[in-house]
Amino acid sequence: MNSPIGSALWFRCGGSAIGTSHQKNGTPCQDRAACSTLDQSGDDTLIAVVSDGAGSARYGGEGAQSICKNLSRSMRAYIANGNTISELEKDTAEEWLIDVRTRISERAEARDTTPRQFAATFVALIANQNSFVCIAVGDSILAVQPQLGEWSVPIPQMNGEYASSTVFLTQNTFPDFGFVKFNDPLHRAALFTDGLEKIAFNAEKIIKGEFLDSLFDAISDSISPGRSKSVSSELKQWLASDAVCEHTDDDKTLLLIQAVRPEEHANTDDDVLSPVETLTEDAAEADGK
Repeated sequence: MNSPIGSALWFRCGGSAIGTSHQKNGTPCQDRAACSTLDQSGDDTLIAVVSDGAGSARYGGEGAQSICKNLSRSMRAYIANGNTISELEKDTAEEWLIDVRTRISERAEARDTTPRQFAATFVALIANQNSFVCIAVGDSILAVQPQLGEWSVPIPQMNGEYASSTVFLTQNTFPDFGFVKFNDPLHRAALFTDGLEKIAFNAEKIIKGEFLDSLFDAISDSISPGRSKSVSSELKQWLASDAVCEHTDDDKTLLLIQAVRPEEHANTDDDVLSPVETLTEDAAEADGK
């Protein structure tokens, strides 16, 4: 394991933009995201989830919101109860996903419909100064760069039974979800929905590290511990721009995260991540589906 220099704090920003096809059809953006930190005994833990509600599902956006809310809550509770990321195993993550599926099933029953109408994919990240874990179902993307390493996508996008289809957390059979643990410090991460895959991957479906680096280089002067409202606003504008929309008509959501050593930067005075739906500590711990 590579030991970091000092504790890691976390810069994070994010944005969402409705797809042009959704605009034409009069349907809302069905992407959701949540990003928060939890200071447990001086160890600042980052928790992030991005979820893409299926366009074919009537309540896909609600399914995505339920995944973000309840999975974030489970990860926060795991850390708050004194557990560590290095000890986290796939069986525990499976319990979290079973809980989310149960909550969505209860909501579907109350609507007199099926969980399929809440179909959504997701990627999730939990990280501290020493370790991080990636979890995923479907075709959303989580790209990571360890402190001493290159960009990679630890969990490949998952294909469904048919061409151009994917896997959903709410499908009838429990999905074979991705789970990868790194006992190394995280430097940077990008979580995004598949609306950005044509920009982020090359023809061989390999993540473009230079593209991700360019995103962080563009905001390097603003990187400091905390959540940045100003950078998030700029990111949202970029996601809605012609330069992006000419490559995709789908909804687009992107979270950018970077570990920051406290001695390197002063705290930011921005602490709101408004362009994407985020969970505060209270919301993440609140009861409900």
